[in-house]
Amino acid sequence: MMKTTLRTIGTGLKLALLAAASVLALELVYAHAVLDAPVRLEASIVALYAAVFALVGLAAGVAAAVFRRPAAVAPLAGAALTLLVLALRLHDLADLWTPSLTVDGGLALFTLIVTAAVVRVAGSIADGMPRRAAPTVLLAAYTPALVLAAKLLVNTSAVHFDHPVPVALALVAAWPLVLTLLYRLTITTPLAGARLVAITWFAPLAIVAASALGGPSRSAEGAATRPTIARPDAPPIIWVTIDTLRADHLSVYGYPVDTTPRLAEFAKTATVYTACGAQAPSTWQSVPSLLSGLTPYRHGGVSETRRLSDDLTLLPEILQKQGYETIGESANPWVSARYGMTQGFDEFHLYNTDDELMLYDFMKLAMRLDPWDVFRLRDWLPSYAYVPFGTLVDDAVDMLHARHSQAPLFLYLQPVDPHGPYQAPLHYVVGADGFTRSDYVSYWALKTGVRLNPRQHDGLVALYDGAITYSDAELGRLFDRLRELDLFDRSLIIVTADHGEQFYDHGLWRHSNSLYQALLHVPLLVKYPNQHAPAVVSEPVASIDIMPTILRTLGQDCPGCEGHPLQEAGRASSAPRFAYLMGHDDVRPVIRSVTADGWKLILADKEGLPHEQLFRLDTDPKELDDQRAAHPEVATRLASLLDKYEAAAGPTVSSKTIKLNAAETQRLRALGYVQ
Repeated sequence: MMKTTLRTIGTGLKLALLAAASVLALELVYAHAVLDAPVRLEASIVALYAAVFALVGLAAGVAAAVFRRPAAVAPLAGAALTLLVLALRLHDLADLWTPSLTVDGGLALFTLIVTAAVVRVAGSIADGMPRRAAPTVLLAAYTPALVLAAKLLVNTSAVHFDHPVPVALALVAAWPLVLTLLYRLTITTPLAGARLVAITWFAPLAIVAASALGGPSRSAEGAATRPTIARPDAPPIIWVTIDTLRADHLSVYGYPVDTTPRLAEFAKTATVYTACGAQAPSTWQSVPSLLSGLTPYRHGGVSETRRLSDDLTLLPEILQKQGYETIGESANPWVSARYGMTQGFDEFHLYNTDDELMLYDFMKLAMRLDPWDVFRLRDWLPSYAYVPFGTLVDDAVDMLHARHSQAPLFLYLQPVDPHGPYQAPLHYVVGADGFTRSDYVSYWALKTGVRLNPRQHDGLVALYDGAITYSDAELGRLFDRLRELDLFDRSLIIVTADHGEQFYDHGLWRHSNSLYQALLHVPLLVKYPNQHAPAVVSEPVASIDIMPTILRTLGQDCPGCEGHPLQEAGRASSAPRFAYLMGHDDVRPVIRSVTADGWKLILADKEGLPHEQLFRLDTDPKELDDQRAAHPEVATRLASLLDKYEAAAGPTVSSKTIKLNAAETQRLRALGYVQ
């Protein structure tokens, strides 16, 4: 009896691990063939798949042993996987994280009916090897349908199917029945059964091994014709925009925690701009400003259902025409082709999560159910809301090593690690070993509006600082590789951020909701070609100055830009800086600000914010003392600057309307953009 029980449990584990390999193999193929999304297979990913599926197989084996039905292992494992995968995805789509009689009860009934039908048909399979091979073959062949059904639920918009959920369920219901019927009709000899078992094991393991050894695939996204001979002195351009990075949390900017030792080293041969202001408090408006040299009032930004106009000329388009090979990598779903931000890139790679690997569903569930233990195991688990900076660096380095083009290179990287849910490896987090369960508040709990005590607040800031230190380490690794390839000295290297982050400054958390300095004061470090001495520029500059700076380095002007070359900073009086938060539903300013002569005026048409505030930034950098009542004449003068700018700028460029499908919704929700 004991041997039979152990054998039954062992069969469950073996079948579940085969299913895990089949799922992972199909997802790798799917990412390559359908999504063109690079997947760098890491040990933590394989381990998580093995662990989750092993638990399913163990449960199926124990259940079959308890009921003394060894033949029920495969049907039970298939049913459990169906419930796990589809329930996770359906709950995620509905943002539902409590049991639901309608969703879970209906899915359980559906799974029971499908499993019973398959068992009945499988009962007529011929005795001997065909019957013994059937569980292995059918379970492995069934999992692709389960994976495709899960993909269908997030990667299909109404353009393709009016009702993707019924289509997905129909696929799950029909495929195992069809497979079982085909198997019963075609596999009738012991040799055929044995060969099919061998293929069933070999194929997914070979795909996973090939992916692990070969790394991610790379393919061009609409490469344009470039001049065959570029100017011989054109420098490589490396631009890194670190998402959600506020300047006052960098030790190179005076922060008391040593968060950026590698940037401090970089600053010894670079120019540090200490007063750089972003033009928007969010990626979906700031990055278009970086790449176009225009404020959000001009380009309008993007939203879940709106993309940039093709009429905008972005920096990569200009560089492409100058003979540059333009390559981009982004871990933020806003910075992607869908939202019009890849115009002019020969290659652009968006590192997705939800539509690449099913493990992100497992991670999201774990974060909701047991965030504390997920936090403690951070160093052994894969990321789940976004792909870490290290993966972008790995792929960029691989590309640099393999590159044979004679064209000068423009490489743009948009890592997202300082963005919530703040999931850097714990050894980068100061004091993480002293955290207790009561000190830790998960990102998802924060989204519900929970109030933090001082220790919880400090812990949250420590996690953010740890993400900065991790990003700094990866930047250093990129710089090291550039030196090894003899690219560092002669390159124009730019390190900046799209916006900052609030930790209850002015009572606000995260970003995209104000124009205070916590969101607008961003780091900017530039190493000009062959620069070997440090420099510090304290005069105010703007993020929209980066594009004209790059073109000035190439000996060109940027007549369409609103910014000014950084090479001119300090030579004349600083121009006023304008920043905007534009509306999601209609393209109009919700919050406006202007900074000039040390003063900053904020005008808000947003519930919960003062309508008008005036701050003296040189003496009050944290914007704690509203000077509007004391200096109404200054407020009037700055408001006049805003009005004159908007009158001269003209109407916002018309953006394109797009349809949002479930995949985009889930990626944006994981980063906190969609509630």
